[in-house]
Amino acid sequence: MLLLTDTSLLTPAKIFRDNLSPLRIAIASAAMILLAVLVVFYFQGRQADLAWNTIGVLRELSEVHYDIQAEESAQRGYLLTENERYLGTPTEALDDATALLAKLEAHVDQNTGQRERLALLGSITSAKLTELRTTIDLVRSGRKTEAMAVLNSDAGQLYMEEIDSLVLAIRAEEERLLDRRTGVRDTALVWVYILLGLAIAVLCYSLFKIYRQLSNVIGTLAVERERYREIATERQTEIERRERLEQYNDILIHHLEERNQALDRYAYTTSHDLLQPLRTINGMIDALAEDFPELVEGEPGSYLEMVSSSAVRMQTMVSTLLERSRDQSGEKAIPLDLNSLIGDIEKDLSQLVDEQSATISVAPLPFVQVQPTKVHTIFQNLISNAVKYGVSGRAPLVSIGAEPVGSPLDAEEGASTGEKLGTVSRWRLYVEDNGRGIAPDKLDRISNYGERGDSDDGDGHGIGLASVVETVESIGSRLVIESVVGEGSRFSFEVMGVDGARPG
Repeated sequence: MLLLTDTSLLTPAKIFRDNLSPLRIAIASAAMILLAVLVVFYFQGRQADLAWNTIGVLRELSEVHYDIQAEESAQRGYLLTENERYLGTPTEALDDATALLAKLEAHVDQNTGQRERLALLGSITSAKLTELRTTIDLVRSGRKTEAMAVLNSDAGQLYMEEIDSLVLAIRAEEERLLDRRTGVRDTALVWVYILLGLAIAVLCYSLFKIYRQLSNVIGTLAVERERYREIATERQTEIERRERLEQYNDILIHHLEERNQALDRYAYTTSHDLLQPLRTINGMIDALAEDFPELVEGEPGSYLEMVSSSAVRMQTMVSTLLERSRDQSGEKAIPLDLNSLIGDIEKDLSQLVDEQSATISVAPLPFVQVQPTKVHTIFQNLISNAVKYGVSGRAPLVSIGAEPVGSPLDAEEGASTGEKLGTVSRWRLYVEDNGRGIAPDKLDRISNYGERGDSDDGDGHGIGLASVVETVESIGSRLVIESVVGEGSRFSFEVMGVDGARPG
């Protein structure tokens, strides 16, 4: 049968892959065109930036030059008329000139020659403004003759000539730099345009090649389309065959489920019916012991004790089977108060606890999301085992509690006390005892029905603990057993918590 995964078929991807060279050239050409366009835009933007920079330098240079000339004109007007309205504040003029020169230095920070010219211009400007302030102060103090002598010494004129010369030099340098940069840009743009033309030519040639190859590809695809139709028909036939097999499997699974349910009902009915004869046997043994006390003594008494013990063991086994068959129902997980559940179990086991002089210690337990019947079965088996299988001469001590698992509150103060564990998402529930413990070689076989944890368990039937293992797994958890022979055991498993519920 030919499947769609047949590598001999020509797919569109394979066809394009075989004719990829012109396409690659076209893509490379398009990339070159895009790059050339970006370079053109870059040079245009760069030129605009340089032009604006030059314009800014020339404008601020003109402002400095104009301010100095204005101050000089104001000085001459004041010296001639001694009229204060001609004057500004020389200090303010010096500050304005200094600020403008600082802005100029920021514009030409990459040009050493321009920075030197601006530094010299700044010092001469300061000297010129100082000369202006000196003559004005002399006139104000009534020493006009001395002021005129300073004015006639031509020092101020020399300052202005140097300032004019520096301004012209700075202006000429900025214009020269702009012309040079423009020339470099124009040369680069010529090469860019040449490359752009070549890229366009290559792109046109590549597109022509692609067009010719696409014509061949279209013809090839028409042939392959017919092959695909044949394959699709065969595959549809295969799919229909598999669907029929799946329907048949569904029917088989349905029959198996019905058989399993019938077996569960049979096990439940049989277990329930067997309990009554066992209760009758135990009742008759008790009646014989009460009506014929002489049968309790000696060898007859030992026989009656063996019969009674066997009947109790069988009753326990049948009860366990009854509980297991009942647990096969579709019980849903609901929020459950473990404190109440453990309280009910303590009442059910009160006679056994009193007989063994056992002590059950229960820490505050949380609300959890579980199937009540299954959790009840787990705890009842674990607690009854802990009470029954103690060490001779040592009163059984059973501890029941809960620990948070993977909670963000684990690291907070007080988290270990259970005071702030209302948002814990999972809990580890445990039952500890001080009993005989389980030997390491028995732990791996503990889930086998009929396998006891201790060969001395004369009244054990090997179902309780195996049932616990299977029930814990049926609620999506795993039973963890930690045990030391002669010291005791700890049984724990994890369940989901209920948000907002605090330990009771």
